[in-house]
Amino acid sequence: MQAKINWLGKTNICFVSSTSEIDAELRSSALAKVCKTKLVMLACDSAYFAPGDKNAAARDLKLPENKKIIFFGAQNMSDPRKGFKALMEALEHLKKMLPAAIAEKILLVYASKEDIETVSFPFQHIRLPFLQGEEQLAKAYQVATVFVSPSLEDAGPMMIAEAMLCGTPVVAYDIGLARDAIVNGLTGFTIPKGEIVKFASCIRGILEMDPDNYDNMSKACSKNASVMFSVKREVEEYGALFRERLKIKQDA
Repeated sequence: MQAKINWLGKTNICFVSSTSEIDAELRSSALAKVCKTKLVMLACDSAYFAPGDKNAAARDLKLPENKKIIFFGAQNMSDPRKGFKALMEALEHLKKMLPAAIAEKILLVYASKEDIETVSFPFQHIRLPFLQGEEQLAKAYQVATVFVSPSLEDAGPMMIAEAMLCGTPVVAYDIGLARDAIVNGLTGFTIPKGEIVKFASCIRGILEMDPDNYDNMSKACSKNASVMFSVKREVEEYGALFRERLKIKQDA
């Protein structure tokens, strides 16, 4: 192992990370002692992911209008890292917290390749089994009142960026991309891992917002995300990094 590290130290390699969490782990590793590291946030195409009309999106996806939609998704819901079990517990707490009039308006919408109908959902629910491309996925974010990311171990997920670009507030555990992307109280909420009741409370806070406050949060989501996940910004940062690396190589 030491021989590999010594060899890497003689190269012009730079290890790039995509979140501050990964960057911190990388900088604390043995590799960082001999190689350069840099944080470059991933970009997300705002040509597809952008705010849209909720009712129009609902009609396109054949979802009922005028519902308070909690949207979540993962290719593999059974993966423990995705936190589906903890999400179900949070939703059970949420149901107990909400007035019956609001609880009746809630619709859980989830995108997944697998059917999880055997689960006892605390609210009405609909599965979107297959979303045809980014435009359809964007409509799912647009129609949602809140996007929830219950992942307990994740480098992303990029769904957080996509949701925010569509103007949808996000509730997530304080890991991965959520730590960088979400500004508490402005674009959504991050919660320490394991605090399931607080996770539920934060979802409730968004569901019960008055229209003006919700509109402000939605606008802040798309505004902040359009800067943080800009394709132009990512290209410029990688361009600067490549020029720096080439100069070092030419000067060597």
